Amino acid sequence: DLDRLDEALSAFEKVERARPQDGQAFLAAADIYLARKDLERAADAYARASALPETKADGLAGLAEVAYAKGCLEEAVRQYQKAVDASPGEPRFAVLLKQIREELQFRKETEVVKAAQE
Repeated sequence: DLDRLDEALSAFEKVERARPQDGQAFLAAADIYLARKDLERAADAYARASALPETKADGLAGLAEVAYAKGCLEEAVRQYQKAVDASPGEPRFAVLLKQIREELQFRKETEVVKAAQE
């Protein structure tokens, strides 16, 4: 529920201030922002996580999720590709990249069909 999310967010924000190199705190806060549809704050927190070596790939994947939530599939593909490149052994990013590429291709094909029908 929202009260628990607010409490968790407050706790993670305190950790961020106390330990600015704690990428896990940025990821956790970003996940909460994303769940609350606060895409700008989520993007900021994911970007901060992606700037740290231990959370780079997850931060990039989070930026991809923000782009996807905004409907920017090309940007989501770019960010997921960066996540795959940063963590090639992580199959989760490759699977999500493939799914979004397929969705993007489907959208493009649908637009072509619609244009041809007009």
